[in-house]
Amino acid sequence: RKITSDIFPMHHLAFQDGCIHAENVGGDIDQVLNQRCVIGAFPWKIEGGEACPCRIMAFFDIGSNEVVEGLDGAVN
Repeated sequence: RKITSDIFPMHHLAFQDGCIHAENVGGDIDQVLNQRCVIGAFPWKIEGGEACPCRIMAFFDIGSNEVVEGLDGAVN
């Protein structure tokens, strides 16, 4: 969608290019500071919604720290 306002620019600029963000993440956030982990976000499925509650989890036991590219190195 076309950006018509400069208030909360990250709510508009990044979203039109398919990026997402999480805000108001709290709880046990201090338990992941200065540690390697994979962050998973599991949103509610709301048809036509622009925002929703989301369960955010940190996974520490993920095996090697090897970064694996997508198919043929392409970014999806």
